[in-house]
Amino acid sequence: MALRRPSEPCLEHPVVLPDGAILLPKPKLPPAALPVRLKTSPVLRRRIPSGLVLARAEAKAARLWENHHPTREHALRTMATVVAGTPREPELEALAERFVTERQAWEALFWQPWPMPRIEPASVALLEKLRERDRGLIFSPCHWGPYFAKTTVLFQFGYLPHVVAGDWYFEEPTPDWWGRRHALWARKTPQLPITRPKGSFDTLARVLSDGGEVLIYFDLPGRHETNFLGKRAMLVDGTARLAAETGALIVPIRTVREGVSQLLEVAPPLAPDRIGGVEEIHEELARFHEAWILEDPAAMDDPAEFGWREGATPAGWDRPAETR
Repeated sequence: MALRRPSEPCLEHPVVLPDGAILLPKPKLPPAALPVRLKTSPVLRRRIPSGLVLARAEAKAARLWENHHPTREHALRTMATVVAGTPREPELEALAERFVTERQAWEALFWQPWPMPRIEPASVALLEKLRERDRGLIFSPCHWGPYFAKTTVLFQFGYLPHVVAGDWYFEEPTPDWWGRRHALWARKTPQLPITRPKGSFDTLARVLSDGGEVLIYFDLPGRHETNFLGKRAMLVDGTARLAAETGALIVPIRTVREGVSQLLEVAPPLAPDRIGGVEEIHEELARFHEAWILEDPAAMDDPAEFGWREGATPAGWDRPAETR
């Protein structure tokens, strides 16, 4: 695999780029209570084999599923939100049990040293070929699998996508467990240009028109009524609108957990000029991501935790009331 990792800037303060995107400095791990510091210390976690950490997480998941009613109910509710109305709905209880395992596994492995995801020759060839494209590129993931590791591989291949990130990513890490998680995420991922979702369309369109790259999550709440995962879902359609306006290729990507390791998969690009307008592009991408999610629904994150809040239910995914 021929890698071309660029250098990362050494920043002390945020830098606003000419296009309006921001480069953020790498944050320090904030202070926290002693038990939290012990559980989240990179120095201590490097001394514990990841295989042992995973085995303990899986054992804990089994205990929680059998004995902890709130965990079991949350897992059943989350999986119903994902698979209701799909061919995987009859497997709800088994998927919910696996969801608990996946959740415990990745919560534990998040604090371990992150291995570079494995990437198979077909995906390597695609990433190499796409470097020679004649138009912009939109990487399109969902909140499925260990999704925080994708940009590491893209960066290693020389891609510098503008990443659309939630408002929380721009905030100062708080002195608690969440703040240390926020800081570690930022420290372990490449220093890429980031933009807030609101008002970012013109910036991203300029990047793509100039042949650049962006990364936008597909499965976020928005205004586009979509048949997604067997139910009505109000999804963002920025990817489709950007592709239709700029002609950018759309490249679905995902990371799959393989024990303590990860596999990055890159799908062949979707060319908007071969699909149609915004509606057709959006529907095509929805079908693609739906198929990927249903291969292993238990690897999906809880929609309530990545923007949907009370809006996502087994009956449909609606925008939270405060964002309407």
